[in-house]
Amino acid sequence: MDEKENVTEEVCTERQKNAAERFSRDKERLDKVEDRQGKQEERTQKIETLTVQTAEILKNQTDTLKNHDQRLDVLESKPGKLWDRLVFALIGALATGIAGAIIALIIK
Repeated sequence: MDEKENVTEEVCTERQKNAAERFSRDKERLDKVEDRQGKQEERTQKIETLTVQTAEILKNQTDTLKNHDQRLDVLESKPGKLWDRLVFALIGALATGIAGAIIALIIK
């Protein structure tokens, strides 16, 4: 009976050793998974930060483009305004000349 107890004790010790090895391997695996999750959370945070920064850059670029559009509209309208003034001045001069000629004819 003493041998059976020794065998059982040896088997029990061996099983405990196997269980301890399995737990050790499982703990390593869990640590790796947790480490990956931590790194994934860091990456997610960086991506969120970059997304916000990209949105701000895009907003600034949109505002800059609107400003450029307004400035271009002003620059493009200047020659048209100059031409309008010239035509208005010519019409005014022509009208003044005609009115002067009519007055000159009436006075004679």
